[in-house]
Amino acid sequence: MGPPSRRLTTCRRGQEGRVHCVLGSGRRQGPWQSDPRLYKLALGTWNVTSLVGKEPELVREVEKFRLDIVGLTSTHSKGSGTSLLERGWTLYHSGVADGERQRAGVAILVAPQLSACILEFTTVDERVASLHLRVGGRILTVVCAYGPNSSSAYPPFLESLEGVLGSAPSWGSLVLLGDFNAHVSNDSVTWRGVIGKNGPPDLNPNGVLLLDFCAHLRLSVTNTLFGHKGVHMCTWHQDALGRSMIDYVIVSSDLRPHVLDPRVKRVAEL
Repeated sequence: MGPPSRRLTTCRRGQEGRVHCVLGSGRRQGPWQSDPRLYKLALGTWNVTSLVGKEPELVREVEKFRLDIVGLTSTHSKGSGTSLLERGWTLYHSGVADGERQRAGVAILVAPQLSACILEFTTVDERVASLHLRVGGRILTVVCAYGPNSSSAYPPFLESLEGVLGSAPSWGSLVLLGDFNAHVSNDSVTWRGVIGKNGPPDLNPNGVLLLDFCAHLRLSVTNTLFGHKGVHMCTWHQDALGRSMIDYVIVSSDLRPHVLDPRVKRVAEL
């Protein structure tokens, strides 16, 4: 059995995962049309399987893909705080307490042009953290989440996530980035408005819980909205088990019409 593969989701993750998603449209039709920096906002999520000592390489990779905000999971960082990286990028991170064994860890990387938009960074634990930004007169809440594999640990994880979303301004927009360790299928009839018809058919208990969570909060899993080849859609791969999609860019209903093209980027490496 070979090692799992992950990619960057502009929306990619594969031989450890990355996904890339662009929000926008015409210059006068996007969700933040009053802010010229944000006619198109490029978001990504990436399971980095430890970020320790890799910050310079991280900046080079996200600049190569012209990303603005990236949610990072499995960083294995300790403590929480803010770090200024090369060329003005800012890393907001949340991990286990000092003295504990390194595990999980989440972070949000923000481009220099958005530094003046940051309002507040909130940490919950090593699996959930959020960032509030004021862009174009609106509040955008970006949450980075790293879901547990265990089905018994998944409900408490979603409770933490719901607590963060519940504290976000009701008039604002939401983006969730991360490795959710859940298979959500492509049953767009049953889960109308939550997922599209694209993606693997796999559904597991964590996926059911995540779908119900998204339906309750009117969230959409954008990875499933656009058709792509498997290598540009699946975010995790292991030779013995095949491909699957577990890293997602999830948005509130007001942003769904502005999602342009989530896809996996296979060449991003740390």
